[in-house]
Amino acid sequence: MVANTSIYSVSGYRRARNALTSSGARPCTSQRRTHHQPGRLATCVPSVASHKHGESAKGHDGKIKADAASVVRDLRARHSAESTAALCGRVFEVHVEATYNLDAVRKGSPYRAMRSDGLTDVRIYHIDRPEDTLAQAQLKTHLHGLCGHKYDGLLRVAPTDALQSAQQLPVEVSPVLSYGGVSSAPIDNWGLEQAAAAPEAHFSGQ
Repeated sequence: MVANTSIYSVSGYRRARNALTSSGARPCTSQRRTHHQPGRLATCVPSVASHKHGESAKGHDGKIKADAASVVRDLRARHSAESTAALCGRVFEVHVEATYNLDAVRKGSPYRAMRSDGLTDVRIYHIDRPEDTLAQAQLKTHLHGLCGHKYDGLLRVAPTDALQSAQQLPVEVSPVLSYGGVSSAPIDNWGLEQAAAAPEAHFSGQ
């Protein structure tokens, strides 16, 4: 991950806050940052109130895209021995997380997606209660095993080409992660290969 030198880093925030305090102005507290782990998207999210007052989402778009591209580069370096299919599975999680959050920011929604460890791949939370999981999703680049009872109660998401080649499924599988009026962008396996090869180009086009 590239070192964070923006105002959203601890040192940057302190410098900005001190500058505001010395000038007699009150520091803005409308920005929230979700806690993240290495290899996770460090999504800087604006408050819903800020969007209601017309705050531009352009800067937040750029950060989400840059972070997503950085994560994919890191995954590609750390898992260079993996097959293309395995790497695309990891990139699929990043794509779904990033494009869901882009849609949320643009719509002024309080919901966010975050990749998670364990049984599920992605969880949905509210920015005011990030510790509470509102929905969980399992993502696979193929349908093998995705329709099993193991994932009952979870949202199931697969690339568009995997769904187009499938017969009638016993459970609902969607090409997008959708929750609370926010959705990720659909993608096929060829698109995932392109995203793995050129993450900056991929996410800049979202």
